[in-house]
Amino acid sequence: MISRINVVVDASGSIAENGKDSVVKYLLNLLPGMIEMNGYGSYETEFLQWSARIFPLESSAKLHFDGETCQESFVQYLEQTGDDTATLLISDGDFLLNREQQKSIRNLKRRIFCIAVGADAELGVLKKISSYPVIFRPYDIANVFALVDRLNSSEEME
Repeated sequence: MISRINVVVDASGSIAENGKDSVVKYLLNLLPGMIEMNGYGSYETEFLQWSARIFPLESSAKLHFDGETCQESFVQYLEQTGDDTATLLISDGDFLLNREQQKSIRNLKRRIFCIAVGADAELGVLKKISSYPVIFRPYDIANVFALVDRLNSSEEME
């Protein structure tokens, strides 16, 4: 059963291109109110920034998009999360995971939902790590939380 949702934001330099940074910051400002208004407050939610490593995000105002993401840090992050944690990755998918990293992610069987940002988003890359067959777009963000609720409901019935 999922009790925690970590929102992991890709803070690489590619997000700074073509207005993607504005979309990401909009989502980060929208999420807390959406969570509260739609009754998703029962989930412990943490916002994290992913660049060279993954660390807590203090505020969207302090978020800077530069450099590259470290794929190994994403794998390590997933290894440290529990089965009760779902990850919502907000990214343009402009990173490469080698086969070993992809296999590690699949073997962990973590719940990963991806929000693709930008018209140039690498959907194929995001599909390789998503545990759900649909890659969501920013306008779908409320649907991710509804899906987590539905998954929890079906687990409770089993």
